[in-house]
Amino acid sequence: MDNKSYKSEKLDGVDVQKTERLKWRSRYDRLVTELGRLGTEVSVKRTLETSTEIDSQKFVVNALHKFIFPPQQIEFSQDNSTVHHTTPDHYIHEEDKTYDYDRNLVNGRILVGYDDSSNFIDFSVNNVRDERGKSELPYEVENAVKAAFSTESDSESV
Repeated sequence: MDNKSYKSEKLDGVDVQKTERLKWRSRYDRLVTELGRLGTEVSVKRTLETSTEIDSQKFVVNALHKFIFPPQQIEFSQDNSTVHHTTPDHYIHEEDKTYDYDRNLVNGRILVGYDDSSNFIDFSVNNVRDERGKSELPYEVENAVKAAFSTESDSESV
């Protein structure tokens, strides 16, 4: 599978920002859910911010998810999640979790990155190859990634 990425032009205007953010956040959410169904999420690091002072209100900052394939049992390893700021108008939660897994059972890895916290949308999926340059991903994973970046994704759901 080829790596995929989308970086928007600068989003000018509140309505454009809100519309584009909702569209790409939906694609990101659907992809992360689908990859979790098809494989195993072994780490996540992202900041979720809510601010009623800003029209779009909810943001994902520097998200990075690591999925492995095929699915396997994992053991919780570390949780460095924190809440940085909470008021009725502003909430910041940093999610930072890692799980242990059997590396010998892994045939493929994917990293999903996402950020919609500024005037840009940055969304990427990277196929991580092993030391031999191999990565075997299920066909359904490739389809889910293609759907997330397809222009037809706006009118259909995964």
